[in-house]
Amino acid sequence: MKKLFAIAAVVAVALTSCVENEVVTPAGEIAFKDFTLSSKALILPGSTAEEALPTTCAFGAYALYQGLYESVNDEHAVDADYTTDDAIYVDGLEVKHDGSQWAYDVAQYWPTDTNDLLDFYAYYPFNASVASWDTTNNCVALTAAQLGTTLNDQTDWMVTTPVLGKNSDNAATGVGIVFKHITSMVVFKAIDVTPEARYQNLITIKSIEVKQAAYAGNYTAATWTADGASRADVVVYNDAIAVPTAAAADVTTATVDGGAVIVVPETMQDATEFVVTYDLKESADHVIAAETGVTATIKVKDLTAAWQAGKKYVYTINFDLIGGGVGGDDELLKEITFVPTVSPWEEVVGGAPAI
Repeated sequence: MKKLFAIAAVVAVALTSCVENEVVTPAGEIAFKDFTLSSKALILPGSTAEEALPTTCAFGAYALYQGLYESVNDEHAVDADYTTDDAIYVDGLEVKHDGSQWAYDVAQYWPTDTNDLLDFYAYYPFNASVASWDTTNNCVALTAAQLGTTLNDQTDWMVTTPVLGKNSDNAATGVGIVFKHITSMVVFKAIDVTPEARYQNLITIKSIEVKQAAYAGNYTAATWTADGASRADVVVYNDAIAVPTAAAADVTTATVDGGAVIVVPETMQDATEFVVTYDLKESADHVIAAETGVTATIKVKDLTAAWQAGKKYVYTINFDLIGGGVGGDDELLKEITFVPTVSPWEEVVGGAPAI
């Protein structure tokens, strides 16, 4: 009996205040727009729609004077009379939801001169000791960002695209921002594609492990550098799911809270592997013998060259047991508010190597 199985990869793919001293009379408090809220908007494996940031979350938001710094995309020229510090209006302070709106935990106010436009950059989750403003690349930098290794309790680091040219005219509605995922998500599906019905429905997946996944690194200028010492073997499934024949089953959503794993985006390393453990029932004609704890290992680089930021990688395990194919006045205090939503994970399609 030739017993083979193949793994097909379907890659599916969102401090201290440093306010200018010249601002004497505030033109209103800075706040951010609000949405109807979702409780699992961050790492829910099945999430594809744009969702609101839960009110229990807190993020950091930088505000910079427009025109006093050079952005990553060169939107603005550098003014020789100003340093980068002069450009920073709010230095990444914490933003929370107070029950009615999102605003800085320590209230920050719009510049008195409405001609002073602000550009906003935000990141989630708030961590003053990890996040900083990168004065070289003019962007949010994360140093030693920790994703964690405990499923359903990992950190889904996100940043916003620049929100440019805002002033106190936005006080009534708040500043709208959209977070984009900068980590990578890995989930699994499985299907029995054995062509002969008498050899179907014999497979039960017992566990799936991601070996040597990077769970910490540095992020700056839209690029991750994995911390080589911060790798771990992560069991993303450890139960018993019968592999179906009609449609692929979501293996890593079969547990109560799902089993997606968040990893640092990187070029794939030799040591990063998937290990699938499964049991077999004996077929009626005894061609396939009963076995327990059968394992198969595949290097991830044979499926995917790199895990990229903001993409959800769905690896579909195909089993084939026989076939071998396996505005307002200055007197009005206008708070700066945000609208924190979560951009969907980007989906792409990959190849289908066999073991």
